[in-house]
This record gives sequence, structure tokens and C-alpha cells, in this order.
Amino acid sequence: MKENFSMNAKTPFAVLAICMILILFTAGCTTATESEKELSKITNFEHTVSPPEKHYRADDTCYYESLVDIRNNAQKDEKNVIVRCNLINVKTGEISDTVTQYFEVINAGDHKAFTVKLNGDCDSDYSIEIEISEDKS
Repeated sequence: MKENFSMNAKTPFAVLAICMILILFTAGCTTATESEKELSKITNFEHTVSPPEKHYRADDTCYYESLVDIRNNAQKDEKNVIVRCNLINVKTGEISDTVTQYFEVINAGDHKAFTVKLNGDCDSDYSIEIEISEDKS
């Protein structure tokens, strides 16, 4: 016996719409965001930061560049080191931009130097704040 299936023309669109809704609701559910990672502040590091230097782009926007140097003063190697560099508006105290630098290992007594470029307003004064932590997750 032969069954006769007739498909309404709207059915494929309804199935597609349901799939799209499910994708939207489940997107990103399997990955941990940086804020969900288990971060632990590292206290055995010292750091130096040069004052942020203003640079102009061709489109008249600005970025600020600074040299950061961190040193592991511990007697052991530190793994999964995260250095968060915040551009702080001196007048308001608000964070204008953030750059994160990751180091797999920083050996005991070793240091790492790097340059950060952070976006900011051309008519504001800024300082750089450094937060050093390790990812324990």
C-alpha cells in the first residue's frame, strides 16, 4: 500500500525558522567566556609601564601606545599568565579600552616586555592600569 504524503509549501520554511531559533538560543553555550574562567591574581610579579603616548590615525581618531614590562619575582615558573592592560580616563576613572596579553609560561626571575595599543579619545588624558592573573581553569 502506497502512502501519499503531501507537503505544504510553508513546511520547509517553518522547519528552517525553528532551526534558526534553536541555533540562536544555543550559540556559545559550550564555550567559557573570559569572565567565566577561573582567574587568580598573581602577587609575585612587578611591572613597569611607560606613560601612554598619543598617536593619530588618518581618520582623525586616536590610539595610545605604551610599553609594558612584567617580571616574575617568584621562585617558580608561572603558567597561563594573563596581563590585562586598561586605558583609564584620568578625569572620570572609567576604563576606555582594554588589551589582554597571554603568556603560556614566564620562568622564575624572567621578564616579558610588550607594547600595547589602546583606543581612546583624542582630547582626554589617560593612564594605564595593569592586572596580572593566571588562568586556573
